[in-house]
Amino acid sequence: MVYSSKDFESLWFLYQAEGLPKNISIEEFCTKHGVDFPTFDKWYRKTHKKVYPITVTGMPA
Repeated sequence: MVYSSKDFESLWFLYQAEGLPKNISIEEFCTKHGVDFPTFDKWYRKTHKKVYPITVTGMPA
């Protein structure tokens, strides 16, 4: 099956609402919902970039 980004967004939202509070791993949650975890993981890594804190010194001119 081919999943859209919207499908994965819905799954991620559902996981945060139902799976995370029960300490279920995302891999287990995907398997339970019939979603191929490696495909989900690839989508997640591509769309959810990490944010790194920076420190700015001085005032802009």
